[in-house]
Amino acid sequence: MHDRTTASPPARTSGQPDRYDRHSAQSGPLALLHRLLALIAKEFLTLLKDPKSRTVVILPPLLQTIIFGYAATFDLVDVPCAIYDEDRSAASRELAARVAGSPTFRVVEYLHRDADMARLLDAGQVRLVLRIGQGFERALTLRGGVGQPVAADAGSGGDSSGTAATSTVPAPAPSVAPSQAVVQAIADGRNSNTAGLALNYMASIVDDYGARYVAAHGGQPRPSTLLTRAWHNPNLLSRWFFVPGIVVMVTMVVTLIITALSVAREREQGTFDQMLVTPYRPTELLIGKAAPGFLVGLFEASLIVAMAVFWFGVPLRGSLLTLYAGLVLFLFSVVGIGLMISSLSVTMQQGLLGMFLFTMPAAILSGFATPIANMAEPVQWLTLVNPMRYILIVVRGVFLEGADLTLLAPQLWPLALIGAVCMAAAGWLFRHRIQ
Repeated sequence: MHDRTTASPPARTSGQPDRYDRHSAQSGPLALLHRLLALIAKEFLTLLKDPKSRTVVILPPLLQTIIFGYAATFDLVDVPCAIYDEDRSAASRELAARVAGSPTFRVVEYLHRDADMARLLDAGQVRLVLRIGQGFERALTLRGGVGQPVAADAGSGGDSSGTAATSTVPAPAPSVAPSQAVVQAIADGRNSNTAGLALNYMASIVDDYGARYVAAHGGQPRPSTLLTRAWHNPNLLSRWFFVPGIVVMVTMVVTLIITALSVAREREQGTFDQMLVTPYRPTELLIGKAAPGFLVGLFEASLIVAMAVFWFGVPLRGSLLTLYAGLVLFLFSVVGIGLMISSLSVTMQQGLLGMFLFTMPAAILSGFATPIANMAEPVQWLTLVNPMRYILIVVRGVFLEGADLTLLAPQLWPLALIGAVCMAAAGWLFRHRIQ
């Protein structure tokens, strides 16, 4: 009989590769590509197999685009106003009819005494009162000119809470000068932005009426006339300004949600340690985590661009190549920031909190709604590290100006630099947390 002995694996000689080494078995470029594609497919399946995740990725961006597109606007339409006609002449009635026929204003009441102005403004029933002083038609006939409306703030009185306008009766209209027909516009100053815009619209109506009246009655024309023209947005539609910004805002939010929760989800579900025993290097894991957020963000951006052009009618005057060059660099930066947040987060709740802590300051400091030039100088320096600052200029430049790569190059290279720094920091944090 022969003794049965257990065969031992052959000893590895010096310089011979270890066939049990997890990396040497799959080290070629094709094998690397195969591993990355398998990991990216796994991340997409994890993201899309959950109905809630699919809803978050698809439905909210569409709703946000529609809501922002119709709600975020500086255009005034149907502003409630009142008219106090003290002159009661044919000219004053014609001016009142012009105001009533304007799409900007809706006349809710015609007043007959001073006290009614304070009552309506204090109650918030009107945003503006137009007061046509006595001698309006006589001044127009004799001198052939209409003065600019005199703006009076109805909210600057003694109400310290700031929730109601002053209850004092506005001062009487200035006495009519022989050379000028005075019209007074009294606005509710509690909403300063709306009041300023309403006063500007009313001033344009009164000024246009005065010019037409002078021309019709043979009066002397004004020595100079200002003709205005707006480039890139001839009708000054605020939707053309806001909708391209929504492309950036919604794309950033969706991309951050996906990337900021990628690693945190693995830790919370207890599958992060399983990933570490797979034949993946930390860099490959990082690429696998970054790719789904990048691709979904690019898809969302394309969808919103199509909605901006075909739904909201915003002109796309520039090149799609320039637009997508900026979007790719921007997504590169956002994915890096999201992976940094995800690497530092232990739970999904921490990841969401980190995402919102970044999103709100980034949106405020981007110039999305308020110009960066109006901010304090230290804050303007802070915006230089915000990728949204640059991509907003790129997107609006391509949509409205038709800007090309040469003109937008000063905005593209900072995006590339921010993206490289963020991805490098995300890679370092990812390897550090693994160790």
